[in-house]
Amino acid sequence: MASWGVAHPYDALDPAVLRQRFSTKWSKYPADVIPAFVAEMDYPVAPAITAAMQRVVDNYDYGYAPIAANIGLDVAVAEWLADTQGYSIDPRDVVAIPDVVKGLEVGVRALAGPGDSIIVCPPIYTPFLNVCNDTGRVRVDVPMARDSEGRWRFDLEGIDAAMIKGATVLLLCHPHNPTGTVWTAAELDELIALAHRHGAFIVSDEVHGPLTYGPQKHIPLATRPGAAEVTLTVTSASKAWNLAGLKCAFAIGGTREITARVLASPKSPRSGIGILGEISMMAALRDGQDWLADTLAYLDANRRWLMANLPAGVQCRMPEATYLAWMDCTAFDLVPTAGAHFLDKARVAFNPGEDYGAGYEGWARLNFATSRPILEQIVERMAASLRGYP
Repeated sequence: MASWGVAHPYDALDPAVLRQRFSTKWSKYPADVIPAFVAEMDYPVAPAITAAMQRVVDNYDYGYAPIAANIGLDVAVAEWLADTQGYSIDPRDVVAIPDVVKGLEVGVRALAGPGDSIIVCPPIYTPFLNVCNDTGRVRVDVPMARDSEGRWRFDLEGIDAAMIKGATVLLLCHPHNPTGTVWTAAELDELIALAHRHGAFIVSDEVHGPLTYGPQKHIPLATRPGAAEVTLTVTSASKAWNLAGLKCAFAIGGTREITARVLASPKSPRSGIGILGEISMMAALRDGQDWLADTLAYLDANRRWLMANLPAGVQCRMPEATYLAWMDCTAFDLVPTAGAHFLDKARVAFNPGEDYGAGYEGWARLNFATSRPILEQIVERMAASLRGYP
């Protein structure tokens, strides 16, 4: 039985078996390092997905990816969004793409011209920082800050100033990676108002939306008043159902005009989609809700345990979504960075804070989507590596 209470099958995950996987998380580092970095879960996937994949194997179904409408994926996406997020869309506005990062690129190409300025708000998921270089646009950083309660907030004056100077797109991570913040209706409305004021667009990455813990609720940006005209949503089943390697996501224009601009992108938005991704995502959205509810409850327990047991001096605001903890280790003089320290001294691999923006060398991102016993080992190693530090 796990130390946190009622036993769960996930408690029995065997690190030796996990190390047989070829995924980045378990193949990148030597066997003495516990990986807690890249955002993938260690858990078995939903039975509905396993059954769908078995049908693929039985039917030798390894051909080219179908058009979403031909297999009903567009309808499955629309029904899932309506049933679980209250977001009503026309299936014709579902544009299949290989992953959310490609969605950011497609959105920037569709809604901003070459050389236009794009706003990102560090700390932020690393591809947000790279998409401008990859698309020939200019990145404008408008860093976030924490309020007196430690909650991350947008610099609305900074965003306003950047749009006054001509920025045409704001890249929004919603819920936020790495901080785990779930943006409120009021916060979303402030961004929408700025976009309307300056004729700008918002590309909203909502891939972590299904991984939101109560009492918070994920509010799709496009459902807010006035948002549709300025919003492109990009999301996927990849994070909530652990399908990142199967390559399927989707972009949804808030209006038919935005969808048309995405479809007219000079680089095909579908390029790179895999048939396994489409089939697995349809199975997840239609028949994977019970598995997700159970997994989210396990993650919630891990989240609460972690916040109560982090080593003294390590600060972390309780994540409201995701299975990622954004840890402030600046109370220690960790050399050369927090991420490097824990890899070298604790033999635990986190995502180093500097990957999320300048000035975060003393921070690190921890992935707690593993078993409780493994999570306990991670924290024990962290604590041991910090003994003797001021």
